[in-house]
Amino acid sequence: MHCFSFLRNIAIYTWTISFNFTPSSGKLHGQSVTRYVVEYQNHHALVQNQTAYFRNLLETHLKSNNIGFNDITPFNEAPSIFSGFSLSVHTPHNPKTIKAASFVKAIFPVLPVARPVFLHTPRVLNTLQVGNPADVFEPHVQVGISRLHKKGYRCKGINIAVIDTGCDCQHPALGKGFGKGFKIAKGYDFVGDAYNGSNLPIPDDNPCTSCALHGTHIMGVLAANENTMGFRGVCPDATMSSYRIFGCEENTNDELVASALLRAYKDGADVFSLSVGAPGGWAGGSIAAVIASRIAKRRAVVVSAGNLGDEGMFFATSPSTGTGAISVGSVQSTALVSYPFTTSLTGSRTFNYFATFTMEPGTFPVYPISSTKDGLDDACTPLPANLPNLSQHIALVRRSETHACTFETQLGHLLKKGTHKILWANNNSFPEYVARDASNGVSVGVVTRDIGTMLREKYFENPGKFSITISKDLAIAQVAAPDSGKVSPFSNYGPMFDLESPQPGVLGVGGNVLSTYPVSEGSFAIASGTSISAPQMAGIAALVISTQGKNINPLEIYTRIASSATPVSNFSETGILESVCHQGAGLVNAWCAAMATTVVSTHSFSLNDTLHFNGTQSFSITNKGKQSVSYTVEHVTAGTALTFSETNVANRWPVPLIPGTADVSFSVYEFVLRPGQTRKLQVKFKAPLGLEEISLPVYSGFVILKSDTECESHTIPYYGVGAALKQRPVLDYGYSYQDNYTLPALDSGLTGLPVEEGHTFTLQGLDVPIVEYRLAFGTPLVLFHIVKGDTVIPTSLLPQQSSQEKAPNPEPHPVTTPPPSPKVSSQDSTANSPQNGRLLKRALNSEKNPLYHPSKPDEFPGRLPNQFRGIPLLGSIKPFEQLQRWKPRHALADAASIAFSGKIYDLSVANYHHAKPITVPDGKYRILVRALRVTGDPREEEDYEAWLSPIFTIRRSNQKP
Repeated sequence: MHCFSFLRNIAIYTWTISFNFTPSSGKLHGQSVTRYVVEYQNHHALVQNQTAYFRNLLETHLKSNNIGFNDITPFNEAPSIFSGFSLSVHTPHNPKTIKAASFVKAIFPVLPVARPVFLHTPRVLNTLQVGNPADVFEPHVQVGISRLHKKGYRCKGINIAVIDTGCDCQHPALGKGFGKGFKIAKGYDFVGDAYNGSNLPIPDDNPCTSCALHGTHIMGVLAANENTMGFRGVCPDATMSSYRIFGCEENTNDELVASALLRAYKDGADVFSLSVGAPGGWAGGSIAAVIASRIAKRRAVVVSAGNLGDEGMFFATSPSTGTGAISVGSVQSTALVSYPFTTSLTGSRTFNYFATFTMEPGTFPVYPISSTKDGLDDACTPLPANLPNLSQHIALVRRSETHACTFETQLGHLLKKGTHKILWANNNSFPEYVARDASNGVSVGVVTRDIGTMLREKYFENPGKFSITISKDLAIAQVAAPDSGKVSPFSNYGPMFDLESPQPGVLGVGGNVLSTYPVSEGSFAIASGTSISAPQMAGIAALVISTQGKNINPLEIYTRIASSATPVSNFSETGILESVCHQGAGLVNAWCAAMATTVVSTHSFSLNDTLHFNGTQSFSITNKGKQSVSYTVEHVTAGTALTFSETNVANRWPVPLIPGTADVSFSVYEFVLRPGQTRKLQVKFKAPLGLEEISLPVYSGFVILKSDTECESHTIPYYGVGAALKQRPVLDYGYSYQDNYTLPALDSGLTGLPVEEGHTFTLQGLDVPIVEYRLAFGTPLVLFHIVKGDTVIPTSLLPQQSSQEKAPNPEPHPVTTPPPSPKVSSQDSTANSPQNGRLLKRALNSEKNPLYHPSKPDEFPGRLPNQFRGIPLLGSIKPFEQLQRWKPRHALADAASIAFSGKIYDLSVANYHHAKPITVPDGKYRILVRALRVTGDPREEEDYEAWLSPIFTIRRSNQKP
C-alpha cells in the first residue's frame, strides 16, 4: 500500500506514514539548554510540606550562585514516582551548579519532541454510508480483538490515558462531550492552542480542541463507539482521559510529556498510550523515558516504536526505550477501505476506487486525457488548447512511468482545464491513496492498472458515451491488500545500542487504518503509522486487564502480549522470517494474550555482542489454570539482518536478510505443566559462525513453547549481534546530505559551509567556528576539545570509514575512505609500533567492558584527563553536564553541529562539575573531536575515534598578529 510523495523528485511515491518522529532535515545546530527538570530526594517523613520547603532551598541556592531564573514549576502530581521542579535559567549554566542544591537527586535537560503529524493522511468525508458490521472490521479481526468483543469484553471499568494533541470531544463517535458521565471523562490541556514548543504554554482543564487531528484519530482507534463507517474502537466501554501536550501547530518538549505521564498516573490511569518521541536508542537518557520506566513498573505503558523504518537498523526511539514500556511496531492491515462505482457499459458490475475521502457523487462522462489507448505520459506537459473544459467530467489519467512527472505535475496541468474529478489509474497492481493536501481540493479516486486499462478500452469502444456513476448510498468495502500482514515499511528497526530491547517488542495493526477525525475535518480518516498500532496495543493491554483483573503485574501484561504473538515473514516473501529487531515477538494475538492460563516470565532474550556474549539464558513458565498443559520446546530461526552494506553504507528498508542460524539447546524438550506449577527452563545459545562482521549482522530467532491447547503456546524472541560493537566506527566520513563536501567539517557560522585551512574568526556575532559532524552509529559520548594549532594526532587504532550514502547531487562524488589524518610527526607516530598492536589486541579481545548506563547520567563519564595520546587538551567547548551523551546515529538527511564561542572548560580538575569558563586568547587552534564507541570505556584512549579539524585563527580585533 503506497501513498504519493511530492517532497522528493527522486521518488514517485513513498509509503503512507504518520511521522510522529520526524528528524529535522539538514544541519542540526546545537542549542544551549536553558530549561531543566530537577528531581528531589523524597523526604515525606522529614518535611510535611516538602514542595514549599524544597522550592525555598532551590531558590536560595540559585540566588547565592548568581543564577538568574524564572518559571519554577512543581512536579508534584505523583510524588511516589517523581518529586521535583522544572525551571528556566536566564543564560546557559553548568547544571552541576544547580544540582549542588540541598537534597537534589538528579537533573535533566528539557529536550524538544517533534509533533505527531499525518503527512499523507487527509479526511474521509462522512456521507452517511452504510458500513460493514463492526465485528468484521479487519484491523480487529486480524489480531483477535473481535473475538473478545463478541464475548463481551470491551474494557468497561478500565481507565486509559491518551497523551497526544488533545481530542475533538464533540465527535459523535467519541461521546459528544467531556467530563464526568462522558466517554472522555478526564484530562488536561498543558499548553493551549497557541503553544508552539518555544513560547509560554497556557494550560487549562479542558483538552478538547477541533485542531487535534492526530489525537482524535488515536482516540477513535482506542474507544470509538460503533458508527456509520462500520467500526468501533478496541475499548468502546473504557473510561478515557486526554492529556494535551501540543498546541495546534509545531512541537513540544519532554518536560510536558513527563508532566502528562505524572498527571495521568495521579488521575488513576490503568493504561497509558503515547505516540510521541524522538530518535534515542538508549534506555533512559531523557526525563520522559525515566518517568515512563518508573510508571511501567506499576501500570501498562505503551509507546509507538517510530516511523523511520527507511533509516534501517539501530534506530530505536525514546521514550519507547524506557525500561518496561511496551514498544509497538506496525503491520499493514489485511484489508483496505475502498468505495464502489459502476459504469454505463458494464451493467451491474461494481468496481472499487481507493480514496481517503469519497468522490463527489453523481453520474459523469469520462474523458481520458490521452487520445490514444497506449499513451504513457498523460498530462505530463501542458494540455492542448483545444481540450474541452473538464469541470463536468471525470478525467481518466494514467500514472506516468517518468520519475519527473509526478501526480503533482499532472494535477497542475489538469487544474488549468477546470478539472474537479479524477480517476487516477496506477501503473501497478497496488491500491493507493492520494492525500487531500496533495489533491488541492480535487475529488480523486485511484484504481489499479488493470481497472484503468479496462476503463480506457470501454471509452474507446464508444467515445463520448461512456459514463461513471458514484453513489453516496453504496456501502464502503474492505478489499484485500497485497501487502497485508507484513511489517509496515515505515515501522522502525531496533535494537537499542545497549541491547536491552529488540525495539519493537511486538507488532499491532498500523498500516491503513480507518478511525475518527475532527468533525470540522470530515469526521473520519484513514491513517498509517506506529502512531496507530500503539493505541491498538494499549487497548489490548486494557482487554488483558479486563480478563485478568486490575491486580495484574505490568510485566505479565507485557509477557502475555508478546509471548502470544505470531512471527511474520519478511516483506520480500523470501521464506525467511523478519528480523526480531523489526518485529519483536511478532503480530499480537489479543484473544490469546487475554485468555491464556499459562504465563512466561520474560518477553525476549538479549544475547549481546561477540565481546559480551550472554549465551546462557533462563526463564520460567507458570500454569494459572485448572488443566495440565503439555509442551514441546522448539527453535525457529529468523533472518540475520545486515546493518551495513559492503561499502559500509547503512542498509535502508528493506534491510537485507541472510540465513544465519544460532545453535540453540534446551534443558528440557518436552514437559507437562500441572495446575499451579512453575517450571524453570534453561536455554543455551551458540552464535552463528561465518558472519561478516563489517556488516554488523544481527541474528535472531524464536524459542517456541508449543502446545496443542489453544492460546497456551508461547513465543520468546532472541537476538544478538554477530560482531563487536566496540569495533563499529562512529564518526561518519561520507558526504554531507545537502552539500558536496565530506564530514566532519569545520564550518563558518556566517555561511554554514566549510572554511579553508587557516581561516580567521573574529568571534563576533555569527563569525564563529562550527564543527559539523554526523554519527554513523550510536555513541555514549562525544567530546569536543580545543587544542593548539600545531597539534598533530597519531593514526587511529581502528579504521575510520564512511558510513552514509553519497551526496545527492546530480553528479555526486563517490563515497570514499576518510581523508588522510593530519600529518603525523615521527616522534608521535604509533601506527606501526608494537605498542599499537598490543592496544589493538586489547581493544578487540578485552574482558567485559563496563557499559555506562544512561539511567545513571551523573556517573558518566566522570573526571576526564587533560591529554589524549600525549596531546595537551586546552579545554572542552562545553561544560560537563552539556556534554553530548547517549547519542543515537543520525538519519541520512541529518547532521549535527557545535559552535565554539571562545570559552573552554577544564574537565580534568577535581571540581570538574563546577568548572568555570575560561576565555582563550587570540591565536591558532584546532578542535579535537572524539567519539566513544559503544561498550567503550571513557578512561581508555583506544576506545575513542578521533578527528582533528583544520587549523583556524582567532583574532578578536582588526590588528594583525
